[in-house]
Amino acid sequence: MFHSLFSLLKRYKWTAAILSVTGLLLILLPFGIQLGIQKALEQQGADEVRIKDVDFNLFTGRLSVKNLEIIDQQHTVLSAKQLNLHWQLRAIWQKHFLLKQLQLKHGYIQVTQTDPKSIQIAGIDIPLSSDKSKTESKAPFILFGLENLDIEDLTMELNRPNHAIKKTSYTLDSLTLSHLYMWDDSPARMILNSYLNQSRIATNFQLHLFSEHPKVVGTLKIDHLNLAKLPYLAEQPDIKASGELTTDLTFTAQLFPRGINFQQQGNILIDDVKAEMAPYQASWDSFNWSGDFSYIESDQDPTITLHGKALLKNFTGEDVEKQLFVQQSLNTDFNIVTLLKPEGVEVTQQGVIQLNDVKATQPGLEANLQQAKWQGEVKYDNLTTPKVSALGQFTLKQAHVANEATKTELTQDLKADLNAQVTMAQDNLTVAQKGGLNISNLSASQPPYQASLQSFDWRGQLDFKQSKEMLIQSSGQVDLKSLQTQDLVSKQNLLDLNHLTIADLSLQQLDAIQLKDLTLKGLEVSKQPKSEFINLHQVHLNQAKLTQLSNLELGTLTLNGSQTNLTINRDGEIVQLKTLLSSLPQSEESKTAQTETTAKNEAEPAEMTEKPAFQYKWQTVQTKGKNQIHFTSEQFSEPLDKTILVDQFKLGALDSRKPAKDTPISLQMSLDEFTKFNSEGQIQPLNPKATANLNTKLDGLDLVALSPVAAQFLGYDIQSGQLSADMETKLVENKIDAQNDLRLHKLELTQAKESSQNESFQKSLNMPIEPALALLKDKQDNIKLKLPIKGDITDPNFNIQDVINIALGKAMKAATKTYLLLALQPFGAIAVAGDYLINQNLSVNLQPIEFTAGQSELTPQMQAYMQKINAMLQERKGVQIKICGLANEADRSALLAQLAKQMAGTDKDKKESKQEQDKQPKRIEDLVSDEQLLKLAEARNVTIKRYLLNLGSANSQVILCQPSLTKDNSAPKVAVGI
Repeated sequence: MFHSLFSLLKRYKWTAAILSVTGLLLILLPFGIQLGIQKALEQQGADEVRIKDVDFNLFTGRLSVKNLEIIDQQHTVLSAKQLNLHWQLRAIWQKHFLLKQLQLKHGYIQVTQTDPKSIQIAGIDIPLSSDKSKTESKAPFILFGLENLDIEDLTMELNRPNHAIKKTSYTLDSLTLSHLYMWDDSPARMILNSYLNQSRIATNFQLHLFSEHPKVVGTLKIDHLNLAKLPYLAEQPDIKASGELTTDLTFTAQLFPRGINFQQQGNILIDDVKAEMAPYQASWDSFNWSGDFSYIESDQDPTITLHGKALLKNFTGEDVEKQLFVQQSLNTDFNIVTLLKPEGVEVTQQGVIQLNDVKATQPGLEANLQQAKWQGEVKYDNLTTPKVSALGQFTLKQAHVANEATKTELTQDLKADLNAQVTMAQDNLTVAQKGGLNISNLSASQPPYQASLQSFDWRGQLDFKQSKEMLIQSSGQVDLKSLQTQDLVSKQNLLDLNHLTIADLSLQQLDAIQLKDLTLKGLEVSKQPKSEFINLHQVHLNQAKLTQLSNLELGTLTLNGSQTNLTINRDGEIVQLKTLLSSLPQSEESKTAQTETTAKNEAEPAEMTEKPAFQYKWQTVQTKGKNQIHFTSEQFSEPLDKTILVDQFKLGALDSRKPAKDTPISLQMSLDEFTKFNSEGQIQPLNPKATANLNTKLDGLDLVALSPVAAQFLGYDIQSGQLSADMETKLVENKIDAQNDLRLHKLELTQAKESSQNESFQKSLNMPIEPALALLKDKQDNIKLKLPIKGDITDPNFNIQDVINIALGKAMKAATKTYLLLALQPFGAIAVAGDYLINQNLSVNLQPIEFTAGQSELTPQMQAYMQKINAMLQERKGVQIKICGLANEADRSALLAQLAKQMAGTDKDKKESKQEQDKQPKRIEDLVSDEQLLKLAEARNVTIKRYLLNLGSANSQVILCQPSLTKDNSAPKVAVGI
């Protein structure tokens, strides 16, 4: 057998030689491959290459390398416990290289970068840039295919000694790639499980790399990746950042001739983020994105869409230098479409953007916001000029701002309906808005004041343009509900407004404002515990116009229903007004500034340019409905309380440019159920010199209600009485000339308990009021007086109250004079001429009753006088006269004459005894004694009273006083007074 084999070898020696060499090569090939690998890696810069074993089978196409290790500078930079390759040789005949299996187990690769131009991979220098120009790609000579790639436990370590993060570790737990063929468009699958810095990264891809339109479909999952250890962030010297990234994404990327299409959906979560870049700091608990993202290059324009939800929890930001701190949470619903056109970008966003629990603080300032929310559509494009449009609703809930320095706080809710477009040219900004703005639940305070507002609503259109000049146009409707302002110290509501509406509010620039149909309902001014100062049920202004901020034109102002409360204290002050003014801010700084400005103006010449004075005018001010004024005066011993009903009030056109032009006025009031007050005429309220012409009628004023006034000024209480009056008042340049016709009905007075008579009134009357009134009353107990008032109201000594008192006293005095002159004609002359001479016994001296000396009988002339007095007493039941009988020396002389005559007629021859002669008076004056004269005076009193009583006068109307004697020698006169 051996001989046969030898013979064959001898016969086919070349064949045998080839087989021998081939066999030897096959035996030595693994060693050659091992040596070739070592030499090749050493030539690339490796210090030492170790391979434990190489197993190669040329016929089966298998290569196995065990325990490959590359050492550089005594450190292992690459190791692989096992590397297996298996390829299919017969595919080469089809110009295919099919790698059936590539398997790597338990590997390690070190990558080192010391400069940005190159890196070392396993100790081998790899340049990162090349100066060689790119060459055109050519179709490969042989097609490559991979049936199965399996990598298990591969660690890659990136060393960057010159950076903050010196080492970054990436571990491939497992990687499988299967069925990747260049000659077949069937999808390949790649599954990756790996770790980056101990954070898991997993992918699952479908690869359509060699189809007509290459595509990659797969998922990417990252679990708690530590951002602080990412090289890019760590190498930034000015940035300190930390956090964890977690993703669960599915995406599709496909290449078409027109471009690439990319679609992604899933979740991105970034937790526990802290970032610091001096002087700024930021952090948040979590940021979660869940939604879709796509980038599509079509035949038209590339489109980017973003649809999903983003949630940011507990974001905080801080500016250390400015001590500004911001805190918030974010909840958004995005639906963004972006078109990338050659001429520009067009972006559309639909959805909800919501901020929650916003807080911003700075020293002395604090702002809080429960929620800020935008819901709607926003568009932006810069195709020609940048434009932004918004259609939707923006809301704020419980927005709160506090300023510690001024103690100011503001809280409100806000809702804005936007339909706005903003155009931003280079030198031109245009804004057009149509919609509404609603502010509600507003509360503002700045001690000692506080204001609250239930709602403010504006609906309309706004146009704004900023170029060389700013142009503003706006029109809309206003609705305001429940506005209140309060003084926190006095607990007084300064202003309460229930409802305000403006049907049309238009604005042309900031200095041209016009409105139509302004209506106020339920306006209360200075509301105090018991009542309000002014309560307006409804106020309507039909139109108003403000131009140049200095010219105001008002239409018709109508007050429909009002209640005004006025309380006058003992000092003559209006309590409600005083309380209101005391609650308003009093700025001493402004007063000081004003004083300094005045001093400066006096020291320096005034500039030529002056701002135009504010001018105003209105058409009509009028009242409708029930309008009441409740008046209380505490100036008297008993409070005076009165409710006045304004039936009608109308004030005509008024123009500040024409202060001397008459303004018609009409006023009708009911002072109570039975008292009417009407006044009409012309006034000039803006004339610095008071001018007016008024005709006034007062009918049926109950004087009993004014009893406290009479008690204080006259010292009398009013038991009954009623006043009517016709008054003509003329004021011409501060000069008053008023004619007042007064009618007093059934006036009865009684002495007040606490009398405090007005001196000026008593002095002007110059007589007690009882007899004066008694003389003024007619048969029906009525009094008619003319009360003229004249004077200069600018005179410092002019006091209208004193003027009225004096005029009233003079009017009563003149009326009583006139009455006495007419009633006692011709016997009243003494009363007029004597000007009401007053003594201790009589109030008013009338013409005395003359008697014949020594007689007590009335002469015929005096009897006629007595009839005049009786007629007066009959007409004036309240009048009383005093009769003070007297006798004088003329009476004594007359009586002596009578006695002498009697004595001369006696028996001349009769002689008197000495005893009788001794009884005769030694002086003739002693023949008529003072007692006889007093008896004569008393007899005259009796004669006068008896005569008047016989005529019909009442006994109580004729009062006798003590008789008296005088040394007068004229005809005897009995004094008569009222």
